[in-house]
Formats: sequence, structure tokens, C-alpha cells
Amino acid sequence: MNFTNEEIELIRFCVDNIDCAKEECPVGNSCEEDKEICLAIPSKMGKGIELSPTDKEIILYFFADQKQQQLWKRNSCTPKGTKAECPNVKACDDREKERQKYICDELLDKLGLYSKEEYQILEREIQKVIINNLQNIDWGVGEKLQYYAHESPIDIGRADILLQSSKTETLYVIELKPAQATREDVGQLQSYVGWYKENIMPKFKIIKGILLAKELDDGAKYAIKANPDLEARLFRLHIEVTKQWL
Repeated sequence: MNFTNEEIELIRFCVDNIDCAKEECPVGNSCEEDKEICLAIPSKMGKGIELSPTDKEIILYFFADQKQQQLWKRNSCTPKGTKAECPNVKACDDREKERQKYICDELLDKLGLYSKEEYQILEREIQKVIINNLQNIDWGVGEKLQYYAHESPIDIGRADILLQSSKTETLYVIELKPAQATREDVGQLQSYVGWYKENIMPKFKIIKGILLAKELDDGAKYAIKANPDLEARLFRLHIEVTKQWL
């Protein structure tokens, strides 16, 4: 299997910077402190040698955040417990502008370990449901909200949904998380609200943010409480199947 230079450098970066919890790592008991097993992986990738199932387990462990939010900070390119930044940050920033997959996502897909497509499809479908049913949604803000835009690209990312209120001239930035939201998600929403305040305030008197998620972890709850410009809402998708008699 052929790997790109970015993918190889990514795994080398993980080996050098992630402080593994040996009780959770798939080879923690045999790895010892020299990380010989891990160090061999980027070398194998560079030589085109097929990776073993154990090698793939280790790579999945490096990117546990993709499924379990375990080692990597969500919406960040630094491993937890370090200040090191992934060497592919600029390349991934460029990819985001072109709506391409990040290098880590492509690598996991290539190895058959994880596909982000299901998450992306679910998020897009929930967006459609929200946009198509705005007249029936009570956001708990004391007024009805109308559609303004969605998937709106800005300098620091892409806002999921923008809603406006003609009554109070407020713009609501909606950050959608189909799964559990974390304090990192709150930080992302806060940065979006800050950007819109800086760049669109003359058009709207007030800019607020709503984190819409299936559930919130404790970090997200406390982060929301600490910011008066942000609120959180939980969503539930409901499908009812009935028998229709002809």
C-alpha cells in the first residue's frame, strides 16, 4: 500500500508526541518505554510494507478522538497533554477550504479503520430537517427564527446554520453536533460568534450562538454557562411508523 509523505509524517508525529496510556494502548504491555513497535510503523509506511493488524490498531489508538474523543483534542491538531502541533495543519486548512477530507481521515479510510462519511451524512440530513421545519421549531429564545444561511464559510471555519430574528435583529449561529458535544465544541462556536461580531455586526444588533447536540458532556455544560452569548439545545429525531388501513 502506498502512503503519502503527509501520512507518513503524521504517524511519525504521533509516535514522537503522544504520551500513551499503556493500560489502554493495544500493545502497551509489550511496548516498554522505547516505543520500538510504534517507531517501526512510519518506516514500514515509507517502504511500502503492508501494515500488520497490530500496526493498524496502534494507528486507530492514535486517532481515538475520531470515535471516542480519547487522545486528540476535538477540533484541534494537538495531542492531549502536549503543545505539539501536527505538521499537516496548513495542508488540512487548505483542504477544509476546498471541502476535502483531512489527511488523518483519508489515512483511516485507506486502512479501513474508520469512515467519516456516516457522520457527515447524518449532519447534513439533520441540517435539512432543521431548515425545512423552522416554522415548527421552538428555539426557546422568545421569538421565531428564520433561515439566513447554512454551511457559510468564514475565515476560521464554516458555520453550520445561521438563523435570524427580525423582531430583535439578532443573528443566531447554530453549531450542530450529531453526537455528544464537548467544551472544545463550545470553543469553536464561541470563535464563530466572535468572528461574526467583528465582521457582520452593523447588519445585526446582536450575535448569539446556539450549540445544538444530541447530548452535552460536563465540560460543554460548564463552558456554556460561563458565556452569556451562548446557549445549548438538545435535539431528538423522531420517526413514527403506523399501520394504514386501506
